[in-house]
Amino acid sequence: MAKKAVIKSGDRPKPTLTQRSVAKTMKENVRRVYPFEEPIRSRWSRIKAIDAVYLDVEVGTEVVHVYSLVPEFRSDLYRRLESPEKRLEGEFPEFQFEFHVRAHQGRNRSFAVPFDAQLLFSR
Repeated sequence: MAKKAVIKSGDRPKPTLTQRSVAKTMKENVRRVYPFEEPIRSRWSRIKAIDAVYLDVEVGTEVVHVYSLVPEFRSDLYRRLESPEKRLEGEFPEFQFEFHVRAHQGRNRSFAVPFDAQLLFSR
């Protein structure tokens, strides 16, 4: 019968630089889920002109950028967004919201927003 090797804690090999980097990157990529995400997702998805919504939160300042992506700019969209925007600001006064409308004009939607913005909703 073969003996099982017993590894003492001091005998374990230390993680390589690559293993530490991967673990750190995985930890950094864990995203906080905010309470206003679902209200944004459900209210903005009712507006047919909006193709996607992205969110970018400035950590530490609690400034929230909400990007509504549309195929082309339409002036009537701004009036339709006023009500859900004001309602959201009233429900979450501890956050400062900045609302943006961006036209993707048929291009990849993720190119119309900052690279670190998170997708909340897409058609």
